[in-house]
Amino acid sequence: PGACLYDRDLDDPTSFEDAQTTLQPVPSPPALDVKNERLPRCGACGIRQRPNILMFDESYNEAFYKQRSALAAVQGCDVLLVIGTQLTTGLPQELLRVARSNNATLIRIDPLVDLKSAGMFHIRAKSSTALPNIVAKMRLLAAKQHLQNRRRIRGKRKLGADGRPVSAERENLASLLQPP
Repeated sequence: PGACLYDRDLDDPTSFEDAQTTLQPVPSPPALDVKNERLPRCGACGIRQRPNILMFDESYNEAFYKQRSALAAVQGCDVLLVIGTQLTTGLPQELLRVARSNNATLIRIDPLVDLKSAGMFHIRAKSSTALPNIVAKMRLLAAKQHLQNRRRIRGKRKLGADGRPVSAERENLASLLQPP
């Protein structure tokens, strides 16, 4: 973000659009020599941009970090995956507090085990390894649930005179064959 946002309330929705216009993409690929590296400049004030990270004297906001949106999402979650944080700053700690107070299942994915994982399931792996496995298993569970739901629905279907379940297509065909 640019320096032009210094005194702006970045939790005020009227500031979001202005804040987003200051962001510029980092050139890719990076220069091979540091001397030739060019940092992006703020789209509003032209000042060189710093990385979109939280500095020590700053706080999380909605415009750049989606703080309120994240808290709202965690309010209703059943499972919270904790990935890529040391849990040392305010927002991650608050998200955990809210999830715990709502009895969500907490799963931390981190190659290192530490005391901050207390009260959480811990998957000791890199997220690049663990997440594809989790997604694959969730897809299998979803497919299994879909099949169970289909079987349950079949059990509630109307039966024809022959005792076989009447499909929508078969029912529509039967109604077309009925005399007026």
